[in-house]
Amino acid sequence: MAAKHVRLVSGEVVMTLSAEELQALASLDQPVRVLKQRLRSRCGQTRYRQRLLSQEGQILGDRAQLPAAGDLQLLILPWARATETKADELIAAAANDATDQVEALLQMPQDPDAPDGDGDTALNLAAAFGCNESLELLLEARADASQSNGHGLTPLVAAAANGRLGTTRLLLEASASPNPEDKDWETPLFAAARSGHWEVAELLLCSKADYEHTTKSGMTALGLAALGGHSDVARLLLEARVEIDPVDAAGETPLFYASRDGQGDVACLLLKAGADADRETPGGQFPLLAACEGGHLDVARLLLEAKSMVDRTGPDLKTPLMVASRCGYTEVVWLLLEQRASASATDVFGESAYLAACRSQKPEVVQLFTRTGIRDDPQMRSGMPNMLDHSAASDG
Repeated sequence: MAAKHVRLVSGEVVMTLSAEELQALASLDQPVRVLKQRLRSRCGQTRYRQRLLSQEGQILGDRAQLPAAGDLQLLILPWARATETKADELIAAAANDATDQVEALLQMPQDPDAPDGDGDTALNLAAAFGCNESLELLLEARADASQSNGHGLTPLVAAAANGRLGTTRLLLEASASPNPEDKDWETPLFAAARSGHWEVAELLLCSKADYEHTTKSGMTALGLAALGGHSDVARLLLEARVEIDPVDAAGETPLFYASRDGQGDVACLLLKAGADADRETPGGQFPLLAACEGGHLDVARLLLEAKSMVDRTGPDLKTPLMVASRCGYTEVVWLLLEQRASASATDVFGESAYLAACRSQKPEVVQLFTRTGIRDDPQMRSGMPNMLDHSAASDG
């Protein structure tokens, strides 16, 4: 078998196939397809835009055997203009991983980046649903791995948000940027952190995702992990030596989020990493006050073990004991009293923790105070509910 040339219409030789190479191709199920894939590095075009013709001018299909005689001619076709209907067909096929239909449409050759009315492309939907076989075909067609839709979301964000680990890997291998920003300045790492997909987050971090990136509101990936209680993601970020106490536009830190929302595992990680247990917001809030106001006993205990100041005052000079008493969180009140929280302290209105419990009709807290020998100032009884007298009577 003699060597065979592949020529452009101009006559330029782009590849010469030896007898051994021709014999190897002949043994394959789709020799023309494989040859087109090899030609990509020579002509710079995906196989979908290539057409190989025999010496007689016959177009060779992917499964056709190469003709024994004569050279091959290579034609490069432009992408066919995709109508809205055809664009929707490709997007739907990719979203359902209908690879035969995806292949047929790309063979037209249809532009893989044609968007629908929302700006979504076939690659966006394939990434979101983890349709990796269709995604690989689209990437082979040189679909833009970094093209965003009308909301600024790229395929990598779609994959990360839905926890598609294999899809994320394919996109990164196709040179998708690990740090594209949507309209709110969020990145794929943010999407993974928000949803708690730690394996995707780990892959992004290994691909040099910016773990210190902040949004318009000052949110960070660590902050999102704290908000969602995603301790595995938080651990990864802390191991990457991310800033522990980043402050958002409201002056709140990841530890504050975790304390306010009762995310004990994340709070524990942050405190062990050295987070500031007494960091105060511009509004005077701080982690222990937020934990007590939410009734988060475990978080309050962690903060106290981290030496958070038990009698620190927040807005209106209210202490953690006052807010826990007002809300009726008996176990939190008991914890604070064990830590020698001051029951005699008063806020700007002259109200103590005991009176706050009475005013808010929290009988269990009132009884706890009376059992431990804590009483209000008799001068402060004016206007208080009858619970004061009832609790005292029941205690007696």
